[in-house]
Amino acid sequence: MRIIAVGTLACILITVPVILQSCCGGISGGDDVYYNIDSMSMSVHAGGNGATPSPAKLSELSFLLSFQVTRAEIQSIHGSALYACSELPMISNQKITAIAITSNKDLILTSGTITAGESLNFKFMANSVGHIGDPVSDLINSPLLDDYVVFRSDAALTTAQTHTFIFKITLDDGRDFKLETESLDLLKG
Repeated sequence: MRIIAVGTLACILITVPVILQSCCGGISGGDDVYYNIDSMSMSVHAGGNGATPSPAKLSELSFLLSFQVTRAEIQSIHGSALYACSELPMISNQKITAIAITSNKDLILTSGTITAGESLNFKFMANSVGHIGDPVSDLINSPLLDDYVVFRSDAALTTAQTHTFIFKITLDDGRDFKLETESLDLLKG
């Protein structure tokens, strides 16, 4: 009988912290999952529905920068509880130190012309965890809290145009990534 009582007590002592940590509040403020950026990819979507983006107005496009990541260890776990069903917040070990968004052709906007190869950063905003409609510059040296960033522009074109957009991303570990969209047929407006 004593063995059964000890076994029951051991099961309770092991399972209660798991249940409490994973289902009753989850992670304490200091627990984070860190990840390493292995590579990046770019995709373009129109209207938020994943449709083929061409032709479309520039303002209707979303440029999705996805990070392919390796998850690292959980930092500062308290006690011996396991996380059975909680989704842990993700934080990158790397930070973006430079972003350059350009086009392969002159971008003729209602507000003026931006020459091919010139920075378009000021015509785009960034959306990610912690960044909603922020200037692209706000991503520089800021913690990346998920494995993606969406870039959008509200720039209006004066005429229909075809462009390839180039996104150059530099990380604080010195790696550079150059991502190009397919050739996009853009509508006036």
